[in-house]
Amino acid sequence: MEFICVRAQDIPTKYFIQFSDKNQSIYSTLKPEEFLSQRSLHRRNTFHIEITTQDLPVNQNYVDSIISLGASLHQKTKWFNGAVFTITDSNILNQVNALSFVVHSEPVFNIKLGSHPIDTTITTNLTENTDTLYGIGITQINQLNLKPVHDQGYTGKGVWIGVMDAGFINLESIGAFSPMIQEGRMLGNRDFVDGDQNVFEGDIHGTYVMSCMAAKQPGVMVGTAPDATYTLMRTEQIGSERMVEEFNWIAAAEYADSLGIDVFNTSLGYTNYDLVQGMTQYNQSNLDGNTTYITRAADVAASKGIIVVNSAGNEGNSSWGNISAPSDGDSVFCIGAVDSSGDRASFSGIGPGINGKIKPNVVALGLQTPLLNHNGMPTTSSGTSFSGPIMTGTMACLRQAFPYINNWDLMKAVEKNASNHDSPNLLIGHGIPNLSKTYFSLKKWESYFPNSSEECWIFPNPITNLSQIIFQHPVAAPIQFSVFSSDGKQIKQWSTNHTISESLGFLSSLPNGYYVLQIQTAEQNFSRKLIISNP
Repeated sequence: MEFICVRAQDIPTKYFIQFSDKNQSIYSTLKPEEFLSQRSLHRRNTFHIEITTQDLPVNQNYVDSIISLGASLHQKTKWFNGAVFTITDSNILNQVNALSFVVHSEPVFNIKLGSHPIDTTITTNLTENTDTLYGIGITQINQLNLKPVHDQGYTGKGVWIGVMDAGFINLESIGAFSPMIQEGRMLGNRDFVDGDQNVFEGDIHGTYVMSCMAAKQPGVMVGTAPDATYTLMRTEQIGSERMVEEFNWIAAAEYADSLGIDVFNTSLGYTNYDLVQGMTQYNQSNLDGNTTYITRAADVAASKGIIVVNSAGNEGNSSWGNISAPSDGDSVFCIGAVDSSGDRASFSGIGPGINGKIKPNVVALGLQTPLLNHNGMPTTSSGTSFSGPIMTGTMACLRQAFPYINNWDLMKAVEKNASNHDSPNLLIGHGIPNLSKTYFSLKKWESYFPNSSEECWIFPNPITNLSQIIFQHPVAAPIQFSVFSSDGKQIKQWSTNHTISESLGFLSSLPNGYYVLQIQTAEQNFSRKLIISNP
């Protein structure tokens, strides 16, 4: 696939305009069903996620006021309380900036210097490693030891995956996707580039990506989540990289969240932009999990209970070298690439190691990955664009198997059972996951808390000298407690044997702030937020 690099002679025409508030909104957090689906609310209820003003749509009166000045709307974002407008006249921009409710404006029509093509070379030896069920997909299935999970009946059924990409040309005519289409498991598609529902344009990249997960043609190819439900979202404008595409992604993520989607797959990433006056320029120091809009949005999506999976990027042997945003997000599952022998692909993005974070989190097959091309023919292609969706499908299988385990704990369980967990690094992270081992370790953990959506309660919280952690069932294993500050530093650690409750009152003497209590046994771990708020 060839990218055309467009130079930045033209003045920026799209601006992100941030609003001051959501006052006088017609919506209320007391009636979330007016702006979130029942499925989205169910996800929040399952994982005890509060509905806040962040979830409220932006004030439409503000949007209309800007349109009345001569701007046209491109995207809205409730998470950042603003919108992207096309504004071609500097006088209009000045009038917009003068509005009392506008607190920030920023040009987002940025263009990236250069791009890397994706290897889509068709090979002739794919039939040498096929399977009567999985076809050419058996290589990645075996590498992740996923078949035992599928054999238990966990193939993604009932799990909803949102796929953000550059386009899905010809997907609807490929036989391997017929079961998904005929069974009504593809719905709600939306094009955030052109503002319509036609995602079967733009590029073939998303079609390749989808084959890694959704293909279901026995003997030809079966993906990692062949029975999941999918929503296809086009957010990337092929031909150049523009900062506005981050806001396309953000709008898609908010849309997917409101639908109730469980898992995101994004085989896109953002690195450096053109040095154009007045426009943002990224560098590796911005990969801190808190800077780029798309990374911050990805972490917001994760805070809503969504499993956010992102490819690490193909810049590993380029001048950039590192992963790309939003893979630097604390709660984003960043996936690097290896070959079929388990050796790291040289192009796989390297973690910057900022704040001690291990990125990529894990790796999967991304070098000469067997998949189906835009004509449905067996093909290989290289890139973390494919290791990412391979892992997305596996996470959907885990979500189906363990609907009450939150996204963070599922990711940590995968890391804990990966090949390099004892010595994670910035090249391959925790290594190649073993999904069978992960699944059965989670089943054993589930026996400690059978059929429970809430393993424990902490009360009261904010912490007082009377606070306790109370487990729903007696924990049938030795357990270790660790307390971490908001910047990830371990503050306290202690252990106990079998227990049903544990006093936390001694933590009330800690300085005011937010902390994380990690509860861990030999098989699994989960965490809870603690609040210290002394007078």
